[in-house]
Amino acid sequence: MEQSIDKSVMRIKELERQVDLLIAKISRGVDLEELVKSSDFDKIAVNSASKIDFISVEDIIYCKARLAYTEIFSLNDRVLTSTKSINEFEEQLSNKAFFRISKSLLININHVESFDKKKVKCL
Repeated sequence: MEQSIDKSVMRIKELERQVDLLIAKISRGVDLEELVKSSDFDKIAVNSASKIDFISVEDIIYCKARLAYTEIFSLNDRVLTSTKSINEFEEQLSNKAFFRISKSLLININHVESFDKKKVKCL
């Protein structure tokens, strides 16, 4: 139990450090899109029509193309709809553990339990 609490406290401190870094860079006039693309963060920006959500890359299970939009399916049954195309996400996640298995699906292989030609089963 103590280890779990210690891990949570460490994670919160790391998030606070990242937020402080983000605020400092934004206040210096750094472009937000370029900042998010940098390797300082393990999060990506998910642009919707009305806002920008930031999601941890490791929490993304898969991305699914829907016409000109992309749906991001993540842990805790969270689904975000982005105005970015799946091609943009593929490019942004190319150096992470993501694999394009079809024209409309980009999966995080860290969440794949099994794969056959008819179905992908995620954890």
